[in-house]
Amino acid sequence: MPALNTTASLLLPTGWFKAGKIIEVHIEGQIKKARLEQLVDRGQDFERVSFQGDIA
Repeated sequence: MPALNTTASLLLPTGWFKAGKIIEVHIEGQIKKARLEQLVDRGQDFERVSFQGDIA
């Protein structure tokens, strides 16, 4: 995200992250796929992860 000077990431429930895992993201009636890359941050009930994919 250019305005925040950080890369795009996804927030997932705890335990969902596994490097290389492909997930489907539903956006405005469309299904997009993303490959999870790295665990960026972990909270008590979430994991923030980097990804590759066509999510905009």
